Amino acid sequence: YLHQHNIDYKHSNITDNDLDLLVRLFHQAKPGSGVRYLSGFLRRQGLRIQ
Repeated sequence: YLHQHNIDYKHSNITDNDLDLLVRLFHQAKPGSGVRYLSGFLRRQGLRIQ
């Protein structure tokens, strides 16, 4: 379906360790934030995570 409609949806190539580091940094800066804010943070970093 995606290919048929020319929709390109690729995920970022990031290691588990690098992703863990970003998540830790985010939670240090915004300890009360939830998963939606984390998702937005990762998108602002240019990452597409599944």
